[in-house]
Amino acid sequence: MSSIHYSYEAMLDLTEIERYITEELASPKAAKNTVAKTAKHVRLLEDFWFLY
Repeated sequence: MSSIHYSYEAMLDLTEIERYITEELASPKAAKNTVAKTAKHVRLLEDFWFLY
């Protein structure tokens, strides 16, 4: 099983994505959902890394 680690840059990107959706698009709920879904898909890489 592989282990996923977010780089500092990736964390900054996710933070900026969340901020943009929250502030610029005025949709905090969509921002949280987007980041949560992204994190969920990244976690899938731990078990299914060979598919990517």
